[in-house]
Amino acid sequence: MQAGAAAVEEFYVEDQLPQGRLVIAPVQEADVGAASVLLTRAFAASAQGVHITDGRKYCRDSLSQPPHGTSRVVATTGLSFTRSTREDFPSLQPPDADAYMMNMAVDMSQRRQGHARRMLAAAEALVAACGFPSVYLHVRLSDEPAQQLYRTSGFVAVERDNVVLAKVRGITPRALLCKQL
Repeated sequence: MQAGAAAVEEFYVEDQLPQGRLVIAPVQEADVGAASVLLTRAFAASAQGVHITDGRKYCRDSLSQPPHGTSRVVATTGLSFTRSTREDFPSLQPPDADAYMMNMAVDMSQRRQGHARRMLAAAEALVAACGFPSVYLHVRLSDEPAQQLYRTSGFVAVERDNVVLAKVRGITPRALLCKQL
């Protein structure tokens, strides 16, 4: 697990885009506010929306080595490598011993520019560097763009919520996806 921790601390991806430089790296303290606002806004339409206080706590809990230079947070994702860092899901529990992508959010003004695909590729690279052979994630059944992203990136559905039962339980119907790396 020490190699995994080192991989997280050293993780850094940089890409030059027409609109500026994109850096994918562990969040730093100065970015907690922006990342938590982005997370809150991105999940505002979800039945399980993220309150700003929870978003801030989530981002603070995820702090690691900061990226270099100044930046604006336009996307965020969270990875879990142990069961203890995940919520208890009412259905579709990912395997305890596998890596899990907890969420991905892209600023609404920055969507349709490939940021989510880059974040996903970076997350997969980090998961592989930490020694995990696969990564799991949940996707809302109503979120067709996200489903398309994951499908075209090699994720396959392992299990799906029953839509009627999910609504009765007051949860958003989702699918549990997996990608072998």
